Amino acid sequence: MSRGKVKMLSTEQELTAEKCFTEFINQCKARNLSSATIRNYTQQWNYFVKWWGGDSVASIDKDKIMQYIRYLQEKGIRTETINTGLRTIRVLLNYLHEENYIHPIKIKLLKGDLPVKETYTDQELSVMLKKPNIRKCSFREFRTWCMINFLVGTGVRARSLVNIKISDLDLDNSLVKVTVVKNRKQQILPLPPSLITILNMYLKHRGGEQSDYLFCNEKNCKMRETSVYHDVQFFNEARGITQNGLHKFRHSFARSFILSGGDPFRLQRLLGHSTLDMTKRYVQLYDRDMLEGIEKFNLLEKITNSTQKVTMKR
Repeated sequence: MSRGKVKMLSTEQELTAEKCFTEFINQCKARNLSSATIRNYTQQWNYFVKWWGGDSVASIDKDKIMQYIRYLQEKGIRTETINTGLRTIRVLLNYLHEENYIHPIKIKLLKGDLPVKETYTDQELSVMLKKPNIRKCSFREFRTWCMINFLVGTGVRARSLVNIKISDLDLDNSLVKVTVVKNRKQQILPLPPSLITILNMYLKHRGGEQSDYLFCNEKNCKMRETSVYHDVQFFNEARGITQNGLHKFRHSFARSFILSGGDPFRLQRLLGHSTLDMTKRYVQLYDRDMLEGIEKFNLLEKITNSTQKVTMKR
């Protein structure tokens, strides 16, 4: 694209960052992008605009982006975090270019060491997955234990977990339908045998209708992700586990899958990644020879079978 083809508007005010970003967000909404994606675009753009302090987007060029990168580096921001922001800024700049508001700006991601994803140790998981005394524990503790088993056994995100309804379960066929996912593509995931036993036990105590959320609060309404986080934190601390984090279950699931011989294509489908990029990062970190069979590399099965067998009274 030649430099003479950039839009020449009547006033520079028409090219303000606020106006252009509003147009971009309206387009995102028209494309039916998720609210989480739009929040991320807004957050990253606000970070950049706050640093930039400019008005007309026509003044944004490659040198400006490089200055922004150096600013983030000097603040001690991790390379991975900077690259996450750059990916978002790149989408916005591509939009501005497509609208002829700016000249094309090619952004290259920073090179850096591949960070190790934080996971729970097998010992920590063994402690978390130890069945509480159902006759003595509260429903909150029992529900949290079941949620931990679900996160360990499926690798779903917390956002997906809180949106699963009882009707999404197909325990006869060992499946669950996950309707709320990051890329908005519904998934059908396999359920390991141990988790099916636990879910049958949980539903017997929980009750409820098919239209109810699987993991509900005290008012039988959908739980918030923050509530799940705090419940798991309280549950872990009571068992002497100091580290916490819901996404660690997902990383632990992926790590166990790869270390046990699972192939990246199956892991991509299980985690619901749109591309293999993220999955490849797990493979790079935890690569092993590929094996067959889902039960032998499912994290919940491995931990449960090594410590206990969950049974139900008839």
